[in-house]
Amino acid sequence: MTNHGHIDQIHTQRAPTQVLPYEILAKGPDKRMTIQRNLNNNAIAVMDGDGGWTRGKGAPADIRPDLLEVAKLENAVMIPSQFTDLLSNLTVEGQEMVGERNTWVVSGSSEWLPEVKLYFDQASGYLLSLSYQRKSGYCCHVFRNDYDNFLVTNGIRMPMQWTMNGPREQVLVYRFDSAEIAPIDDARFARPAP
Repeated sequence: MTNHGHIDQIHTQRAPTQVLPYEILAKGPDKRMTIQRNLNNNAIAVMDGDGGWTRGKGAPADIRPDLLEVAKLENAVMIPSQFTDLLSNLTVEGQEMVGERNTWVVSGSSEWLPEVKLYFDQASGYLLSLSYQRKSGYCCHVFRNDYDNFLVTNGIRMPMQWTMNGPREQVLVYRFDSAEIAPIDDARFARPAP
């Protein structure tokens, strides 16, 4: 994973580019673990059914409801039929270009994400982009994830490159070296003791 972190007046000490190992484990529609291997400690986020937890340096903490919904959306990128279970009010809005590709734009919403847009490639049917609003104390922040370089294995479409665009010009680029389909023990998703 390449993290093109933002530099601004508040975070001037951040390097513009860091390369850090990143791993995603997914099992079915409702189990997902991301592990970002940082220099000082690993940042772990887990979705396990209707709940989840995160852990950095300290003890595990409950995942916020809006971040749990984001994790479910990101997990559905590999099996897009799951979007019908996650979003309500799905509507085809029309067409839009993503890069040089024509897409169908489908919008919907969820309890914690007031606006979600899905951009499906008209030629392949692959999800090329996902944007969503997350509420905050000040306003609604808009996030957009772009997907490319798909690997299709056993009916799962794994984008091997993810570009995540967040507020304040933050850009994270994830480039996956490999994807493997293998059994995952449910114990991997269990919350550890403090």
